[in-house]
Parts: sequence; structure tokens; C-alpha cells
Amino acid sequence: MSFYRFSTVIGVGFTLLAILILMLQDTLLRISLDLPVLQRFALLEGFPLSAAGIGIFLLIVIPLAVIRLLTKRMPIRM
Repeated sequence: MSFYRFSTVIGVGFTLLAILILMLQDTLLRISLDLPVLQRFALLEGFPLSAAGIGIFLLIVIPLAVIRLLTKRMPIRM
């Protein structure tokens, strides 16, 4: 979608942002399930369970809202 609507550089940026969001979401899920956290995210290990749950919810809802905003008035090419 971002490659279609914007340029290649912005499309790659959106891809990197999606990977970062997935990594953060995985870490918050690990915290909420009391599983070991990756070493690079050890700083987040002290997060309370409620904050991790809210963070997971926001990391699902915000990207969906951004996708909706980007595709709201997108023309369809044939």
C-alpha cells in the first residue's frame, strides 16, 4: 500500500516500522505471559502487566487506524 501510494523510500520505511511494531508487540506479549524477554528488550521487562496489555491493544488499534486513513480515498487502478 505505501509503495503504491508513496515512493519506494517511504514504502521501505513503512516496512521497517511494521517490523519494529511486531517486535515490540512480541515483547509485550512475552511480558504479559511471563515468558523470557529478548536481551535487546530487557529494559521493558519491568513493565507492569496492565501496561503491557494496554500497549498490546494500542499496537493493534493504531496500525489499523493508520491503514484505514491511508486507504480511505485511494483510487483503484485497472
